[in-house]
Amino acid sequence: MANIVEIWRHGGFRRLWFIGTASGSARWLEVLCFSVFAWQITGDATMAGALMSVRMAGVMLAGSLFMFIGARVSGQHVMIIMHLLASLACGFGLANGFGLANGFGLANGFGLANGFGLIVAAAPEDMIFSYGVISVLSGMLWSTDFSFRRRMLADNLPADLVVSGVSIDVMSSHATRLAAMLVGGAILGFGDDKMLLGVLLALYAVSGVFLWRDADTSRPSQKGVLATLGAVLAQARGNRAILTVLALTPIFNIFVLPYLALIALVFLERFETGPTLAGSLTAVEGVGTVIGGVAISILQPKRRRLFFVAALVGLLVSVFLVGSVTSLVAVVGILVIAGMLSSLYSSMQSALIYTHCESELRSPTFSLMTLSIGTGALGTVNVTWMGHYLMVSEVVMVLAAEGIIALMLVLAIVRCLTRRPATP
Repeated sequence: MANIVEIWRHGGFRRLWFIGTASGSARWLEVLCFSVFAWQITGDATMAGALMSVRMAGVMLAGSLFMFIGARVSGQHVMIIMHLLASLACGFGLANGFGLANGFGLANGFGLANGFGLIVAAAPEDMIFSYGVISVLSGMLWSTDFSFRRRMLADNLPADLVVSGVSIDVMSSHATRLAAMLVGGAILGFGDDKMLLGVLLALYAVSGVFLWRDADTSRPSQKGVLATLGAVLAQARGNRAILTVLALTPIFNIFVLPYLALIALVFLERFETGPTLAGSLTAVEGVGTVIGGVAISILQPKRRRLFFVAALVGLLVSVFLVGSVTSLVAVVGILVIAGMLSSLYSSMQSALIYTHCESELRSPTFSLMTLSIGTGALGTVNVTWMGHYLMVSEVVMVLAAEGIIALMLVLAIVRCLTRRPATP
């Protein structure tokens, strides 16, 4: 507990923690509410997978860019730009929802007559487009969270507090699911996407303002783009911990992450709950992340690579159980355990990269990891395709089964690549 108090005394940590918490809350609000609103508009559950796909495409796009330039640009400047773009997208979506078309003239969204020369409110399908644009930009902002914000946050701490500080940040990032799901459940109860877009606009805008005080203290690398990429890959090839993280991160994002957009739909479809209750029950996964994050910050596991792999195995099993268990109480309990495992996985993921990387290669390596996260687009495409033929619960089960098979194959490959030659 003394570590947590000491970490909190660092102002740079506090500000960057707040920025991550605000943007994380916005992200999970989007994942929950966009999925349900899109489902209500279209009657098609595959829209949840489609919106996650475009979000992951944004992550991959930004991760590819930052992998090459991450060591040569200011993380502060990049994050300010991305928060501004996300704010503008939410603002245009909000205007569209109120009937402001293309920035000109008012619509009859409030019942105003066309006789006054006012144009009609946006069609529901137009709001799906707005959700997609916001999802892409939010995905790109998510990439900056790994490539820059978390590295800058750790740079603000003494070396002996880095692991605890990263664990606290990861815990808070996951805990935003709890707050976001509760708030999202209330918004879904009102059935008002304009309320949602207003909250998102405020979260992104306030975070951008906070960034003005946090300059990136990392010195720009003098290496060229290809030289930086070569150094990152050589470092990963020679370090088992980094290689394990980069190899297994796609497994999580292809076979675990998409289920977060489906949890509420499982409650709606299998247990026939209302939207508000579905959002509230989904929030228990965030309770687990808080419990797990606090425990990790205090205990600080030493065998990080082992815990990283074990957490991923546990998550895949939990996802399968969420899709197969028929008791509502049991599913809620499994979600709490999954939240705890998620905190353990993410804490060990970031700690392994930060502590095993050379200083000037941290941002590019985090960006390469983010590129792996972007492979989650494959998972959401998979979910979208399966959604045409299977019920939501069946999709979740198949997703987990595929992930377990892929995990065994990747672990075997990593073991072969890192096997040390026998000494004569």
